[in-house]
Amino acid sequence: MISRHEKPDFSPGSTSRRDFLQSLMATGMAGASGSLAMNPALLHGATASGADEEGVLSLDALSGDWMRMSALGINPAINNFWGALQVTDNLLAVTELTFPPFSQGEHSGYLRINGEELKAEESRWYAYQILRRTRTKDLEVESTVRMVFENRGVLFRLKLRNLQSSAQQVEVSADLNGFIARYDSNWAFRFPRPQDPNDFSAALAAGGSQMLIRHAKSPARVAFGFRQKPDQLEPVWTHGRAAWRITVNPGQDQTLDFVMAVGNGDDEPVSLAGKWVAEFDPSFAAAKTQWEKRYAQVFMPGNNFYSGNLPVLTTPDEAMRRVYYMGIVSRLQMLRTNLPVQPRIMVTGGPQFAVTVTYFWDNTLLLMSMLDPEMMKQQLKRWLTLDISKWYAQDCLSGEGRGVWYSANDLSVFGLLQGYLRVTGDYGLLDERAGGKTVLEHLKGLVTGWKQLVSKTGQLADYGEAKNLLECDSKYMHAVASLNAANVGMMRMLAGLLEWRGDAPGAAELRQSAGSLAAAVLKLYVPVEGVWLAAQPTGQFLKVRHVYDFITAVKWMAEDLSPAMRREMVAFVQRELIAEWWMRALSLEDPAAPGSDRPDHGPMGAYDEWPALSLEGFCKLGYRKEALDAFYRFERVTHEGPYAQAHEVLGTHYSDLVRIAGRGAMTTHTMIGTVFSELIVSSFFGFQPDWQGKQMLAESSLPPGFEGKLTGLPYRGKHYDLTAGAKGVTVKTS
Repeated sequence: MISRHEKPDFSPGSTSRRDFLQSLMATGMAGASGSLAMNPALLHGATASGADEEGVLSLDALSGDWMRMSALGINPAINNFWGALQVTDNLLAVTELTFPPFSQGEHSGYLRINGEELKAEESRWYAYQILRRTRTKDLEVESTVRMVFENRGVLFRLKLRNLQSSAQQVEVSADLNGFIARYDSNWAFRFPRPQDPNDFSAALAAGGSQMLIRHAKSPARVAFGFRQKPDQLEPVWTHGRAAWRITVNPGQDQTLDFVMAVGNGDDEPVSLAGKWVAEFDPSFAAAKTQWEKRYAQVFMPGNNFYSGNLPVLTTPDEAMRRVYYMGIVSRLQMLRTNLPVQPRIMVTGGPQFAVTVTYFWDNTLLLMSMLDPEMMKQQLKRWLTLDISKWYAQDCLSGEGRGVWYSANDLSVFGLLQGYLRVTGDYGLLDERAGGKTVLEHLKGLVTGWKQLVSKTGQLADYGEAKNLLECDSKYMHAVASLNAANVGMMRMLAGLLEWRGDAPGAAELRQSAGSLAAAVLKLYVPVEGVWLAAQPTGQFLKVRHVYDFITAVKWMAEDLSPAMRREMVAFVQRELIAEWWMRALSLEDPAAPGSDRPDHGPMGAYDEWPALSLEGFCKLGYRKEALDAFYRFERVTHEGPYAQAHEVLGTHYSDLVRIAGRGAMTTHTMIGTVFSELIVSSFFGFQPDWQGKQMLAESSLPPGFEGKLTGLPYRGKHYDLTAGAKGVTVKTS
C-alpha cells in the first residue's frame, strides 16, 4: 500500500498548502463550469482530438486543455525558434519576451473594455499560440497570441462576441508598452532586462499609423501596427495608447488584429510592422504552418533541416502516443536558429530564465543524436574546449561558460559522448582533437576525474556543497552515493570501449578502479530502508531520501545491487516518492524536507526528468508493470501543456493535484521533457545499443506490456522498425 502522508502541520512554503489546495478546488482547478467547462474526460487522460489516429499526433491534438488561470502556478508560454514569450492574466498582455540580444521589462500593455481592465478567466496552450478567454454579462472575449515565425514579432488577435439581444457600443483600448532593450553581454541564467520605464519614450510613426517606442540607452525600438485603424492613437509619455469604438450586433463577432515588431533603430521595426499588418492573415497562418513543418521534419529521414530524424511511434495506446510526441515538442520549443555559436542549438529553458544558455546537465539523451547528430557533434567538441570544472553551462550568444561548477558535469558530458557514439557509430570522432586533446583522451579524463576529488584518507569523491549539487538540500553534499556510483558505471563502460579498440591494459585498469570504488559506494547503502548515506568531511554519514541516488545507482551500478537491495530501493520510491499524478524528488520523511522546498529537487514536486528516469530504473530492475502503471498516471500532466522545469504536488497526500511549478525561479519550458520520449524508446522498446553495434535491444524477448511500432529509427547509417507485441520486441530494416 502506498503511504498517504497525513501531516497537517507540514508547511515548507510560506503559506498553508492545505488551504491553498482548498482554494484551488474552489477556483476550479478540478474543472471549469458553465460555457467554459472543461471536458471531464480529459481529466482522466482522454485525448481531445486525434483519437482515431495511431501515428504522429498533430500540434493541435497535443494542445493543452482550457485551464483556469487563477489555478495555474505559472502562465503558459510559446516559442518561435528565435525567442519566447509568456502571457499574463490580462486578456492581451505578454511578458518575458526575449529575442536575444533583446529582452523585455514589465509587459506589453493591458486590454480594457469600456475603461475596465479585462482579466482572462481561462487559457489554453498550443505550441504555436496561446488562447485566452473570458465572459462578462454582455460579451464573450477571446484573444490569440502568436509569434512571427523565426522573426522578432508578435501577432495579436482579439475577438468580441455580443451576448445580448441588442447592439452594443464598445470601446476597446490597449496600452502599448514597448519596454524592450538590447544587451550585447551578460546573458546567463539571469539576464539583463530594462528596469526603468523612464528610459523609454513614445511617438507616432509611419504617417501616424503606428506607435514607436524608443529605448534611450540602446538602439532597441518597438513598433505597434494595426490592421483596423484605431479611432484614437496617441503617445502617453513612456508608452502609447490605442482605442477603437466599435458596434457589435447580437451574436456577431468583431475582430481586431495588431502586431508588435522589435528591431534596431526606427526604420527596421516600422518596416516589419508595416509588412506584417499588410500581410496579417498569411503571417498569422504561417506562425502555425511553419511550426508544423518544423515539427513534421523531425520524423522525415532525409529532411532538409535536421541532419537526422526521430522514429514515428504508431500505437493504439493514446496515452503513450501523447507522452511520446509531447516530449519531442517540449524539446523542440528550445531549438534556436539565431544564436551565433552554431546554426542550430537547444537552449535549456525559457522564457523567464536561461534563454541563451545550454546546461551540460540537461543533454544526456540518445534521441538528440538521432535527430541531429551534426548539431550534437559540434556541441560536444565545443564543450570539450571549455573548462567544465568552472561552469554549469555555456552561453550561446558569447560562447563563454556560465555559472559555477556542477558536480554532474563529467557525467553529463560523458553521457552525451557515449550516446552519440553508440547511436551514430562515428568512432572517428575519438581521434579528432578538441582543445588540445583527442576526444578519447577527454573521455578518459571524464571517467577518472573523480580521483582528484578524493581526500588523502578517503575512497569516495567529494562533490562539494549544495550549490554544486541539488542546490536546495542542505544534507545532499560531499561524498554522495549518486555520482560516485556513476563513476563506477562510466569506468566500466569506457573499459568496454577500450577493450574493443585493443587497449586491454587500459580496460583492466579501469575495471579494477571501478571494482574498488563500487565496494566503497555499497557501504553507503542503508539496508531495509532502500536509501543511501552521504559521507561528510567531518566523518559523519547523513541519511538522504532523495530520488537522485536511486536513479544513478540503478543506471550505473545495477549489476552490484543484490535482489534485496533492488526490492528495497523500488519500495522506497513507491512508498515515499511516487504520488498518484507525479512524484516528489525528496521524501517528506527526510529531516531536510521542511527546509528544502524547491519544486524541482525538494519534497513538493520533481524536476521533470526525475519521474521518467525513475521509471527507467524500475524497468532496469525488472519492475516493468510498476513503471507502466505510474507512466499512465503521469500522462495527465501533459493536459496542462508541455513538460516544464518542474511540476509541483499541491499538498502532502498521495492524490493531491499537480501543476507546472512557477515558484522558486522555475521556467515554463525546458528541453528535458524528451526524457519521457526516450523512456519509451530505450526502456519500453528496449533500444540500448552497445559499442560494437552487435546488440541493439536489451531483453527483446520480454513482453513489453503494450503494442506499438517505432518506424524509421536511425542507427549507424540505416533505419530500423521496432515492433512491440505479446511476444516481445522485434527489429527489421526499414
